[in-house]
Amino acid sequence: MAQPKRIRHPLSSLVQMHCSIVGTCLTLKETQKIARHFRYPDDLAPYQLHTWLVEACSKLPLVAKHVQKHLCQKYRLAMNRIDAFASEELGRAWKDALRQGETAGTYWAIITRLDTPADVLARIFGDVHMMSHLQGAETRDELKELEPLRRDNEALKEQVQRLSGQVEAVRKEREELKRLLAGKEAETLDLKRKLAGSEERLAALAAGRDLERLKKENRDLAMKLAQEQKSRERLERRLLQETVRQLPGITLPPKLKHPAAVNSLVSEEEACPLPPGERCPRFNNKFILIVGGLDRLEPHYRSLVENDFGARFLRHDGDCKNGQARLARMVKRAEAVICPIDCNSHSASLCVKKVCKDLNKPCVLLRNSGLGVLKRTLSRLGEELPTVDEESLVDANRNN
Repeated sequence: MAQPKRIRHPLSSLVQMHCSIVGTCLTLKETQKIARHFRYPDDLAPYQLHTWLVEACSKLPLVAKHVQKHLCQKYRLAMNRIDAFASEELGRAWKDALRQGETAGTYWAIITRLDTPADVLARIFGDVHMMSHLQGAETRDELKELEPLRRDNEALKEQVQRLSGQVEAVRKEREELKRLLAGKEAETLDLKRKLAGSEERLAALAAGRDLERLKKENRDLAMKLAQEQKSRERLERRLLQETVRQLPGITLPPKLKHPAAVNSLVSEEEACPLPPGERCPRFNNKFILIVGGLDRLEPHYRSLVENDFGARFLRHDGDCKNGQARLARMVKRAEAVICPIDCNSHSASLCVKKVCKDLNKPCVLLRNSGLGVLKRTLSRLGEELPTVDEESLVDANRNN
């Protein structure tokens, strides 16, 4: 159902209400705008502008029409809402507007209707009038309360400005710190790369120095080992010599100064007592084992044993590190064993003595490897001496 179209009073006819209409329904900015429209100074005090507009609406129809047109456009929705009420319902509509805080638009819509009851019109006019007084009192109270708030606000503005400046300074400092941090991180990465390279070079240098040090230590140890070996050999020879000296009844020829001179080693004085060209009958086809000696004299050892004494030649190099089995086999085949101590270690000589003792074979220890010593020893072995002198040629261990 379409709402009825309401007929309204022109603003110029509401002379007694111009003051309340202008003060309630128009803001100060709207009043200034209307003043500028009609070329009236808009920089006057609010009360002066209010007085001018109230009088203009009463005396200048053009101004009244302009203000009415403006208010109808501004409160069009409120007017449509109020037009839906019957005249006897306008009092209730006003109460609802008061409760909802929509007084300005509702006030304009009700007082301009032609059918608004006089009592309703008087009541809403009185309410607006009292609201202006109450609003003024409240405004004065609010102004009193507002002044310290304004001062606080100014102080807070100044504080905000200071804090804003501090924040800006902190922001700039933070940006600077970020820039410096980025630079430091780049420097750190560069230093890490340099450090890694330096560590590699130091490792290489250290490895080289360690290698040189190890080489030097190796050379020193090799020299020390050679010296210790020489010292050990001297001690072993001395020990074997002392062992030979302690054998009962054995007389060994004096040590030759140079055993390599074959012709000087074999002389008539040192020869076998048998006539030249004759062989010792006791060595006929029997094995004589020589343990150790000089490798370069082995052909002469063989010639002496086989050609001069008619025996069969056997030789063992004196190495017992891999066991005694081979030495034992050769000792079993031999009639006698001859062991020069100058070319054998102490342990090798003791090994020969032990094997000979176990197999009950005669073992003669010679001070050196010379042919003369060997020839005299073979001559004595070839003599048939039933006395104890013959027994002295064998290893004394058989009697111990």
